[in-house]
Amino acid sequence: MLEECVNQSMQARIADSDVLLVLGECWSNLAPMLELDSQQNPASQVVCLHPVFDTRLARADLSSPELLQQRYEIGAELGVVVLLLKALEPHLSSFHGLPEFLRGFLDELDVGHIASESSLAEEELEVIAQILAHAKCASIIVGASFFTHPHAELIAHTLCTIGQLGGIRIIPLDYGSAILPALESSANSLLEFGLDSSNVAEILGLLATIEEANGAYVYCSLLPQQVDLGVDLDVDSARTLERDSLPVLFASAGFLRLMKLVPDTQASLYLDPVPESTCAIACRVIQAPYLQGALAVLDMAHLAHKHPELAGRYPFIKAHFAQTDSATQALGQTLGNGGHHG
Repeated sequence: MLEECVNQSMQARIADSDVLLVLGECWSNLAPMLELDSQQNPASQVVCLHPVFDTRLARADLSSPELLQQRYEIGAELGVVVLLLKALEPHLSSFHGLPEFLRGFLDELDVGHIASESSLAEEELEVIAQILAHAKCASIIVGASFFTHPHAELIAHTLCTIGQLGGIRIIPLDYGSAILPALESSANSLLEFGLDSSNVAEILGLLATIEEANGAYVYCSLLPQQVDLGVDLDVDSARTLERDSLPVLFASAGFLRLMKLVPDTQASLYLDPVPESTCAIACRVIQAPYLQGALAVLDMAHLAHKHPELAGRYPFIKAHFAQTDSATQALGQTLGNGGHHG
């Protein structure tokens, strides 16, 4: 099971961490698998950076551990890790002896532009940097959106540099080799090598033209969604969710209005950027009051086991839907017609 893969591989690796920075994964779904409320883990501070803002976290009892949740712009993962590297510079003495090319790289960064395009305030980055710098043992858990990103290699090299200079453990989230075989082979090997002069030149060029993520997006989550059916969903939706074998699309009210979707019905999410695509996922639409913005979350956990090629995609898909009243459309048929479109 996916939960067992995450649980077994992660708990031992973060056992002595007092600070966790989670990049590109929803904390509400990761935390139950890590069992951080147990006395076996000393983590007292968790920082979560993810485009999906989950208001359940704001309502929760966060005394153990303390949680800081920040959003970044979809697609801006490279900007996020570069900003993190820059923010750590004044706080760590290990940055004093940087190679000349790396010192020049940090000096050339247009932090204001990158922060604006990444939707991360410099003040927010400063808080995160101070938390990491004052940790006795900090770990950064890296989710799939960072290692399925078009610039995944540069992201990995930047994270490796952060780990080496900051004495911070970098841990790619293990979704199981059956789901993301490329993640295990590439991420762990890339994290052995930091930035070099060719890397930084390429990064500077890419950061000058960060693309905006306009429109509505669906986050295809590889971790099963932890849902409080009694609190967050009405009775009819909860019963539908319990009996339905289709993947569930949890959507904010704003997303439903924008996409003209009706809760407690079936819809097809097209995986390609145009609705003419024949590759689609049939899903059950549920309104989730705890989500904000023009975002929805598709629970892909059980689907990823059967179709690992879908899990290899960057998990944020621009939303294109066709709604249908037919509850008998088979998920295997919708996937079997299209294959994998990278």
